[in-house]
Amino acid sequence: MKLVRSMKIAKPLLRYGIIALVLFFLGRMLWKHGAAVLSLPIAAQAWSNLAWAFGVTLLAHVWAGWFGR
Repeated sequence: MKLVRSMKIAKPLLRYGIIALVLFFLGRMLWKHGAAVLSLPIAAQAWSNLAWAFGVTLLAHVWAGWFGR
């Protein structure tokens, strides 16, 4: 019974720990390489492709969250 209770406490801590590590990594890389990323030239067609890709990715995540349970 103690194992079940400790797992209920450990799972959210592990989940939020992983999220914190990922956000820390992304923030550090953006801080370190942000100037190089901002200096990349992006044409109008590339912005359109990025918008479509973002929309499809967002739709996939919403679909997985809504219907994946």
